[in-house]
Amino acid sequence: VYRPIRASAYYESSSREYKTNIEAYSGSALSVINDLTVVSYNLKDDLANGIIDKKVGFISEDSPAIATADGKAIQTYQLSAYNTKAIQELDSKFKNIEDKVNWLEIENQYLKQKVKQLEEMIA
Repeated sequence: VYRPIRASAYYESSSREYKTNIEAYSGSALSVINDLTVVSYNLKDDLANGIIDKKVGFISEDSPAIATADGKAIQTYQLSAYNTKAIQELDSKFKNIEDKVNWLEIENQYLKQKVKQLEEMIA
């Protein structure tokens, strides 16, 4: 039976002292996130107890990138890391698009001035 757990905080150990072979993740977290399927569902125990509110989440068997070794649960710390990396990737894409838009605005302004000059020359 599933039971909600409440705590004032939950800390995952993440110190260098517990890890080895540390390297920056170079894969696309955005690709991992896009491959996950978010589903809505009812817990069987909830329905048996008259609770019909649907939940939103993942199915571990359908989400190997974030599933535990036994495939029966997800690793929220790993999901959080993928989410953070995906946000960084999106921010980088946004900055590149922003730079391109700024450049196009400058180029557009220049071309408008050129058109105006040409119109004045033939008028």
